[in-house]
Order: sequence, then structure tokens, then C-alpha cells
Amino acid sequence: VSMMTVKHAKRKVSALLFKLQFESCIRDIQKDASIVEKACNELRQSTRLRRLLGIVLSFGNRLNTAGNGKRKAGAFTLDSLLKLKQAKAFDKKTTFLHYIVLITRRNHQDLVNFKDDIPTACEGDKIFWDQCVADLEKVENQLENVRKIALYQAHQAQAYRLRRRPKKEDPDESLTDDEDNLTLEEEVETLRATPIGLFTLSAIKYVSALRGKIETTKAMFAHLLEYFGEEDSALQPHELF
Repeated sequence: VSMMTVKHAKRKVSALLFKLQFESCIRDIQKDASIVEKACNELRQSTRLRRLLGIVLSFGNRLNTAGNGKRKAGAFTLDSLLKLKQAKAFDKKTTFLHYIVLITRRNHQDLVNFKDDIPTACEGDKIFWDQCVADLEKVENQLENVRKIALYQAHQAQAYRLRRRPKKEDPDESLTDDEDNLTLEEEVETLRATPIGLFTLSAIKYVSALRGKIETTKAMFAHLLEYFGEEDSALQPHELF
């Protein structure tokens, strides 16, 4: 039988591929979200990082005011940390960053290994959050296609059992049928009637839980930005980490 004569052939192939790739796709998104969550917690909980940033602020104020009583800064933006290696001393070699390291090693040896507090944050700079969200939205759209296919097949099977002649359709006609008129209970009962329907019900639970995890992670990162005084920032997780 030619694929062109199979009703909704493209949708059915797409649904099959989705089913085969579903677990690995969900697992990848979950892993990325978990890394971002853990990194957010590490950055907020690291006392050594907080103390180190305090040293940067204190020394920066000392340089800016030169001890003449000028108003001191109460904070600094995170992107200004990238400039620590740009400000150089008279020898044109020693940077602000070098001096911070020197002071820390000399007076706060316990802070030198602050990186040990935030191992996941160092890993999180490889995760692009926008892509993670886009991947989930793609999964949700593909799952909707599978749901329609499952309902269509269930209706066709029911019509066959009742010896009704299914209405004639073109291979690529929209899969609207009667599913929009079903109650939630009726739809669940219908989906339970076929293997693809059972997969759909299971997948809906996984995707719904993953959507909740993504929203929770998004909120955690927003709180982290607020913690660092960057609540109006457009920073993405990989940029912050």
C-alpha cells in the first residue's frame, strides 16, 4: 500500500517518531532544568562567594574614593566583574583581579576554593534556557498531534466494531472529528482503548509535570537575579553562570 493512500500518513509517521524519541527528549529537558535549579541553589547558598563579592566591593570602594570621604557604592552589577582584569596598576601588568586574588590568598585563604561551592553553576554555562523552553513547546505541540491521532484511531475502531462506514476523508485532512465535543472523562476513556491512546495519557502526565518544573526553575532564576540585585536584567542562565 502506498504511503500516499494512508489517511493522515504524515501525521502518523510524525507521531511514531515522536513516540520513539519521547523518553530521551523529556530526559534531556529534565536534566537541563535540574542543572539550572541546582546551580541557582548553589549560588544563593555559597557563603564563600558572598564574602568574596564583599571583598571586591570593599576594595573597589577604596580605589574609587581614594580615602577622601567620597560616597561609597552600595553594590555593583555582575557584568562589572568581567572588568576586574581590565583595570591595571602603574606597571601595566597587575590587574584589579590579580590584586583581589593576592588579598584573598593572604588574608582569606578559606575563600580561595569558593568554586567548590558552585560546581553545577560552572556546568550550567553550557545550557541555553531559551532553547530548553523551545524544546518543551515543541514536545507539547507534537503531543497534541499524537492525541488527535489517538482519538481518530479510536473513533475509527469504534465505527468498525459498530459496522458503521467511516466518513470518507482525504489523506491530509484535519483531524478534528468529534474530539472537541468530548468531555474530559469521555476523552480519557476513549484514549484508553488503544495502545497509542495509553501512551498519550502517560505522555500528557510527564509533559505536564515537566512544564511545572520549567516554570519553577524559571521562577528560581528570577529570584536569583533579584538576590544579586539584577531583577531588571535580561540575563540568561548561561550568561550568569
